[in-house]
Parts: sequence; C-alpha cells; structure tokens
Amino acid sequence: MKPWIPLLVLALSVLFFAVSVAVEVSGGRGPLLRAKLRVGAWLLALTGVATTGCFKTTCYVPANEDSAPPEDTSCPVIDAGQVLGPVPIGEPIPIRATITDPGCGVFQAEVYYRQETSTTWMSVGLVQGDDGTYFGEIPGEDVVTAGVYYYIYAVDACENGCSLPESEDDAWYITIEG
Repeated sequence: MKPWIPLLVLALSVLFFAVSVAVEVSGGRGPLLRAKLRVGAWLLALTGVATTGCFKTTCYVPANEDSAPPEDTSCPVIDAGQVLGPVPIGEPIPIRATITDPGCGVFQAEVYYRQETSTTWMSVGLVQGDDGTYFGEIPGEDVVTAGVYYYIYAVDACENGCSLPESEDDAWYITIEG
C-alpha cells in the first residue's frame, strides 16, 4: 500500500464527518445530502468500507469494481392519516406514518411544521418502529397558536424525496384550542 493512502482516507473521513454534521444541521435535504453521499461513495471506492447509504435499512456494497448499484428513481411511499383536532394548547401532537421504500431503503423521515402565525418551517425527525412505521411528535412548546400546519417528508438512500401532502402549500392544518 502506498504510504499516502491512509492519510488520504483520514482526510476524506474528516470531510465525511464535517458534511455529516452539516447535513444534520440543514435538515438532511438538498445539496449537502448529495455531498454526503458522494463523499461516502469515494470512501467506499478507496477503502472497500461502506460509510453511507447504510443508516437505517440495507445498503448496496458492490461485489467487485464492475458491479453497479440498482437504479432507483422512486421516492419513498408515505401513508399517514391527518391528525384530527382540536388539540389542547401546549400539548405535543403525535405523528405516525408508514414509510416504505423497496429500492434503496428509507434514509430519513421528518415532520415539518409551522405555527399558523409564522412562515418559518421547523422539523422534527421521525423514529423508525416496526414494519416501516415511523413515530414522532410536534413539540408542545410549539403548539401555542390557533393552529399548526404540518407535512411529512421522507428521502431514500438514493436521494429520492417525497412529502405527504405533496407540497407545503397543501400542508395539513390542526386546530389548537385553549
């Protein structure tokens, strides 16, 4: 092995960590997620050790250099019912969804929400339970206005993302009382 290869792998590992932190801070969407997946792919090519795409489900590790991962252009399927209100002011709002992705596997799932009087969307990660069921809650400290808008977003390890409802303009509304 060339003496500079371990240093290169170390430098790329540090870069991968920095991009991972940036992806978490950014909510895991957009160009930073693509950068994280690319850095992980470079590390896989150099070391043979998968460092990305294997977070919650399965990943594809090529058997040899001629192998290619299967192409997946479909986003995760999200199945969730709208939370019916009214919800008491200050109480957390439980969110439950079934999210599946037979291709690359679900990489990340979140609920985006905003108070009725705000234009700023906030997000909370959903935690995977059994059989593709994801759970989370809108924090009670954010349930303080007359209503809350929300939608569920999921992305797979191949960077295909979808939301339910399909856009934030169609986000569900929950009436808050109290």
